[in-house]
Amino acid sequence: MHMHLNSVTIAAVLLIIGLIVGAFVAWHVYRAIRNFSMRRRFARGAQGEERARAYLLKHGFSISDEQHKLSAHMFVDGEKTDFTVVADYLVRRKGRTGIVEVKTGTRAIDPASRETRRQIFEYYHLYDVDDFYFFDAESERLMAIRFAGEPRLRPSVVKTWLWGFAVGSVITIALVIGWRFV
Repeated sequence: MHMHLNSVTIAAVLLIIGLIVGAFVAWHVYRAIRNFSMRRRFARGAQGEERARAYLLKHGFSISDEQHKLSAHMFVDGEKTDFTVVADYLVRRKGRTGIVEVKTGTRAIDPASRETRRQIFEYYHLYDVDDFYFFDAESERLMAIRFAGEPRLRPSVVKTWLWGFAVGSVITIALVIGWRFV
């Protein structure tokens, strides 16, 4: 009986050690696969951005900035929360500025997919640019993005109109006053 108890105890200890070693190996294999997958995804993304760069330059865009970071904030229950958005390219063409978002893969290349659409919509509200573009790196296709609804008044456009109105008002007043004294 004593000998049987020892073999059961030894078997239980070996089973526990086997489970621990198995879990350790499984965890490391999982991390290695995840890291490999992420490295491959980032490499694919970098290749897509290079294709986008070549396409943009070939089609008359000048690239003002790459991986353009914009700090913004929102209020959560009245408390200011800062965050940063990063647009792939800030571009210019024919006197207009734009944002280009580059995507690779099968799901992300659809500009109407939830994550991509939300990302572009976020840029639409945060960036003071004229145009928004989506570049499908798989088919090397550039798409202009517009949202339905009322046209967006960019802050720079509003400032220009306000300054124009102010200068026009001053000139009109000066002319009226000058005309009265003639």
